[in-house]
Amino acid sequence: HAVTEIMSMLSKVNSKLNAESIKHIIRTLENIHDCQSILLLLISITGQGTFANDLLIERYSLDVLSNISKKSVPMVEEEVYSAAITSCLRHDELGMADQI
Repeated sequence: HAVTEIMSMLSKVNSKLNAESIKHIIRTLENIHDCQSILLLLISITGQGTFANDLLIERYSLDVLSNISKKSVPMVEEEVYSAAITSCLRHDELGMADQI
């Protein structure tokens, strides 16, 4: 699965999630029409709850919390939110886009 491949590549080079890798994951989730997981991804990376991370692990073996810096919750760049909203709108997921 493409999401797992991205995370695997990051761990091979001992890298943490950044805006580019997050956008790649968003586009991958868009390609499989899973806007709910895009919202879960953003909830996880902004530190709003471990439940979202648990769901991503269950669905895609995607452990976001282990791939962000332990020192601080990353600032999510505007372009990440823009990519997430655009992805949801492309699939007429207005409700998900609105929650983002």
